[in-house]
Amino acid sequence: MFNIKKAIGYGALLWLVMFAIISATLPSYNSYWWMTPVMSVVGLMLAYVFSRYENPKSINAAFSYGATFVVVGLILDYLVSYQFVPGLFNDTIYWLSYLLILIAPELERTLRVPTKKR
Repeated sequence: MFNIKKAIGYGALLWLVMFAIISATLPSYNSYWWMTPVMSVVGLMLAYVFSRYENPKSINAAFSYGATFVVVGLILDYLVSYQFVPGLFNDTIYWLSYLLILIAPELERTLRVPTKKR
């Protein structure tokens, strides 16, 4: 069952972790071409892990978690990140990252190993 409060909380936590990692690696972040794709994969992995905690049972619940993660991230990026990087929303890999975050809960749901009933 979809829990909006937890989805918003996980979305904010996802954004905060990504912001902290990028801020910590900022001196080298713009120097290496591979840093942006790596951060996209990190975002996918974090969204996957957070989805695992919530265990969405249907594609609708999985999409709801993914969409909430994306909306929370976009709002926080607009309020905070955009102030430091004005061209943020023009970056193709930025949008690819959010696409990966959107599909991560469904990916977790479809790859989940069924547990045995006792």
